[in-house]
Amino acid sequence: MNLPIYLGCTTVLIDKFTTQYFIESIVKNDVTLLPAVPTIYSALLQYPEKIEHKLRYSVSGGAPLPIKIELNFEEKFNCKILQGYGLTECSPIVSVNPPDKEIQGSVGKPLPNTDVKLMDEQGNIIDKGIGEIIVKGPNVMMGYYQLDSSEFFINGYFYTGDIGKIEDNGYLYIVDRKKDLIIVNGLNVYPSEIEKLILTYPAILECAVVGKNDENRGEVPVAFVVPNKEIDKKDLMSFLRKNLANYKIPKEIIIKDQLPKNNTGK
Repeated sequence: MNLPIYLGCTTVLIDKFTTQYFIESIVKNDVTLLPAVPTIYSALLQYPEKIEHKLRYSVSGGAPLPIKIELNFEEKFNCKILQGYGLTECSPIVSVNPPDKEIQGSVGKPLPNTDVKLMDEQGNIIDKGIGEIIVKGPNVMMGYYQLDSSEFFINGYFYTGDIGKIEDNGYLYIVDRKKDLIIVNGLNVYPSEIEKLILTYPAILECAVVGKNDENRGEVPVAFVVPNKEIDKKDLMSFLRKNLANYKIPKEIIIKDQLPKNNTGK
């Protein structure tokens, strides 16, 4: 909110979310920039009518944006979605895709004066591979109020709790939340990898993969899916077997009418 206030722009606040009310607010107020979480973009795609709007750019954050939602939204609304990454402790932006140099699937490059590095499980800073994202810069908080925050920092870098990778071109990619990691027979399974694949299957609107305790393998993935029409679970499972290593295949697929979300739509 600070940037539009600094620039003297009008900010439209939404006190509740329904697709109809949200779209009416965009159209009525001539909104040109839309920041939202992926579930909002997914909901907007279900709106059946053509919308006359003045959106120039949309920005997605808060959770990984499925490529299918990104492409479908850009086609329906003729408006590019730029993925970014941040967290409250970083005021809250760490990186964002430049409008003229966007790379789909990435969350862009770090902001100026913001240093982003990766740390492996042994606590070593690494240049390549996958590791926990750590951040240092003027946008990073000093600490949590009335709490000893030293355990959340290393040499001035803040532990984000997010797993990512940085390509040679400097673009950052989010792999998953560290706490969401599923360990199957000692092998790391990132739920987001399975979720992204399931969302490419026809008729799947939403998906969430979680770990479930298993006597033999420690943990196993379980997938919760929200379809917009009846699906064949056996066919979906066959699709996953063709595209995933055996240990990453969900032990169970559970069909739901909707997935639980918090007030921000995550």
